[in-house]
Amino acid sequence: KSSKLKSNYNSDRFKHVISENQINILQNSYQEVLIGSLLGDGCITRSGRGLNHFRFKQSTIHSDYFFFIFLILKPFLTLGSPSISCHFDKRYNKLYESLTLQTRPIYNNILNINNLEMMFYNKDEKGNRFKRVPLDIISIFSPISLAIWIMDDGHLFNNAVYLNVQSFKFEENKLLILALNKLGITAKLIPVANKNNQWRIIIPAANLTKLRELVIPYMTKSMFYKLGL
Repeated sequence: KSSKLKSNYNSDRFKHVISENQINILQNSYQEVLIGSLLGDGCITRSGRGLNHFRFKQSTIHSDYFFFIFLILKPFLTLGSPSISCHFDKRYNKLYESLTLQTRPIYNNILNINNLEMMFYNKDEKGNRFKRVPLDIISIFSPISLAIWIMDDGHLFNNAVYLNVQSFKFEENKLLILALNKLGITAKLIPVANKNNQWRIIIPAANLTKLRELVIPYMTKSMFYKLGL
């Protein structure tokens, strides 16, 4: 069964999710791609030997988007990427499948992984790592980063785009608002109902046309629905 699953998710079957032009642009913009993903679903993990890996995981429901990221990073991935995992939820009697990719540490210098780890992670008093917004996010944020971030964490409601930033602190989210402003996008923070100190970023409907112009060139078509297309 696992070999059949693996063949279903062979990257050759997903070449349609990214154009040659996108490959050329995004493979020359690795840092911007990784920054966008680290604001969302991407993470940097540590191996037992203390080496950093970029890791990205998606449900197979979003396999087109997973392989969009996979094909950008393909030269730097472990031989085991993509790996496929299954989780059976007894509550709903349903099987969930996920795809994961991981970079090889020998490419950390090319991808700037170690610097990104220092920028995006801190430790609490117990020594546990947690993700944060880099202090210099305003200067390193780009339309490519925004496109990846929206595909990871965005959703559309009443023609406004919402970004889930509940894991970040209020002051960090204010930096993200300023980073969006730098790109000409007006945005604001709204509190999450019944949650203390949790926020969402909302990009109002009046900005939707401008937002589409900025990010559509760097998105895969299966994610256009997040911009109402």
